Amino acid sequence: MINYFKQLITKDSVESTIKVLKSNYLTQGPEAKKFAKEISEYYKSRFATCFSNTISGLHIGCLVSGIRKNDTIWTSKISFVVLAN
Repeated sequence: MINYFKQLITKDSVESTIKVLKSNYLTQGPEAKKFAKEISEYYKSRFATCFSNTISGLHIGCLVSGIRKNDTIWTSKISFVVLAN
């Protein structure tokens, strides 16, 4: 098999994930706000937000871009069909 991606999972990543899993928040809360703030600072953008999954982010991206039902869009062929749907 030829891999085209290899993840990097550090000890800090595992510990941070466990901390969130043991908290009262999985998809919202203080860590999500902290992450969005760090992204905003890194890219020097005024606003940033995060989503619980890729589909939610793509859905909002399509809405704010003005993409509507029956519009034609192009996507990568190296993807899951659900992303295009």
